[in-house]
Amino acid sequence: MPLKHSTETAYMFVLGLAICAAGIAAALLPAIPVGTKYWAILLTLSFLYPIGLTRTFKHNRADYEFRLLHWFPAGIFLLWYALQLIGPRIEIIRILALGFFFLWSLPLVALGIAFICIFAVHVLRRSRLRVTTLVVFLSLFTVGALYAEGTNLNPRLQAVVFPKNPPTFAAISAAFSSLRASLGLKSGTSGVLIAVTESSSSSASIASSRSKSAIAMASSQSSGISSSFRMPSSFSSSVSRSTIASLPPVIGDKNPGHLTKSGPEDVAVLGLTLLAGYFGLLHARAKKRV
Repeated sequence: MPLKHSTETAYMFVLGLAICAAGIAAALLPAIPVGTKYWAILLTLSFLYPIGLTRTFKHNRADYEFRLLHWFPAGIFLLWYALQLIGPRIEIIRILALGFFFLWSLPLVALGIAFICIFAVHVLRRSRLRVTTLVVFLSLFTVGALYAEGTNLNPRLQAVVFPKNPPTFAAISAAFSSLRASLGLKSGTSGVLIAVTESSSSSASIASSRSKSAIAMASSQSSGISSSFRMPSSFSSSVSRSTIASLPPVIGDKNPGHLTKSGPEDVAVLGLTLLAGYFGLLHARAKKRV
């Protein structure tokens, strides 16, 4: 089934926006080797965009020209890297690179949108709406590029979008935690963990203080008892010998081998259980007969 006219129009508009975004990103990319990692990420995204639409275009039998146009953002990033590699060696290539990526890569963006407009006019499906909207996109893009160049906004945008030292995940988490602490917020799982930690630490400190006080009291009592009942060694030894002599012999000093039986044996219990079940079965049959 071919693409619907409205769906094809939406894909054209998305492609126009993707070309504009790719032009801005290529113009703001730092020179290699600093911008290599950012270029690799952008190139991967620009490849995933048309690859993700391949199945849809194939199922709906989209035009091959329209499928090929979706690779234009990837072509922008490939051209940027090639010019970055050859530009320092050849002067004319370096000047050409400056021209291609001047004003947010306006020449490349205008070329890509021109290709889309040519395709829209060729297929004759809602060509007026499509061409008008794409021209509006290009006009707004040109105004933004001129404003950024006139106000010297591009270096600040580059520092924000492609920082030379990107923050790590730990730095972002620390900044987020400090922001929440300054606002006095404790939300989600972290807040619960903090509350549990605080309560557990407080309860642990209370228990520790109580245990210390109990140990101190026990030691003081034991020292008082020992001091109050202190006797001469000769008297204590004579009392202990006479006490031991007067004690009767201990009977049953060995542990019993097994416990005494306090009820019927296991076999008897099993037999009684089976007998009760049998009588219950007879009673149930007799009730069914009645």
